[in-house]
Amino acid sequence: MFELDEIEIQRLYAWIDAIPLSRSKKNIARDFSDGVLVAEVVRHFIPKLIELHNYSPANSISQKFYNWNTLNQRVFKKLHYSTSDEIISCIVNCRPGYIEYLLFELRLKIEAYLKHPEPVKRKSSSSVSLNRPKTPEQTIYDSRLQTKKPDDDLKRQEQSLQRSLQGSTTNLDKPMTKKLSNPHLNRTPINSIPNMRHNDHESIVNEMRETINILQLKVNKLEQLLILKDHKIDELTSMLQHQ
Repeated sequence: MFELDEIEIQRLYAWIDAIPLSRSKKNIARDFSDGVLVAEVVRHFIPKLIELHNYSPANSISQKFYNWNTLNQRVFKKLHYSTSDEIISCIVNCRPGYIEYLLFELRLKIEAYLKHPEPVKRKSSSSVSLNRPKTPEQTIYDSRLQTKKPDDDLKRQEQSLQRSLQGSTTNLDKPMTKKLSNPHLNRTPINSIPNMRHNDHESIVNEMRETINILQLKVNKLEQLLILKDHKIDELTSMLQHQ
């Protein structure tokens, strides 16, 4: 990773400040660590490439990684850009300098895309309709063809979220505390018992924190699943209204 000089960094900050974002830029490494503001940057310049409801503001490391992986696979790919897991990990952990590097490269890709946008595919001659009214059956068939692909994408997203939820709940089935089995417990000096209790307490606290993080991740994924289902319902309702 190359380092940006002071002039390039100031130009980058000015570029970011000119974009209306949902949060003010106080600490760029922390504010951009969950990927949401990066999604808003792309949305500002190329709205058709991204849907903001796929990205939830997050403090948990797992949700931040989810947002960045979604950006990398669905959005950056369309800009002919990809960032490494190492860079994502540094950004998620708020390490200084890494988000500036990514934004600098992303700005170049956005500018290149705007200069040479992907051409819209033309309809083939077979898809040109004749000047004859369509029957109700043809109208329904055409509407199903138009909504088939988004519907399939929604199903895949729902299945992916459900698999993630199932994986996140497996850790909840494990007992939070372990039974102490020490055959030499009776030989333990009395003055070491407070230290043992302190260590056990720290272990329990750490396990409870991990459980809370897993539950938070589960809540976030359920919210995303509800958004996807609402989107699917809206599309089906719109399809029925146009029949």
